[in-house]
Amino acid sequence: MSAFSGPFEVGDRVQLTGPKGRLNTITLAPGKQFHSHRGVLEHEALIGLPDGSVVANSGEWSTSPSGRCCPTSS
Repeated sequence: MSAFSGPFEVGDRVQLTGPKGRLNTITLAPGKQFHSHRGVLEHEALIGLPDGSVVANSGEWSTSPSGRCCPTSS
C-alpha cells in the first residue's frame, strides 16, 4: 500500500491549487485555517477528502488539493 493512498488525514502536507494555478502547501491540522486575499479555507474541509477534490472557501472561489507532497520518512 502506498504511503499516499486514502483520504487526507491530520498531519498530511497538501498542495493547494488556486484559480490562477498558484500553488500553496499546507500541513493539515484540526482548527487551523488557510488565509488568502480570496478568503479562508478551513483545514477540516479537506480532512477526509480524496486527492483532487475541489472545495469552496469563504470567498466563494474553489481550490483544488492537487495531492500530498513532500513525503516524510516514516
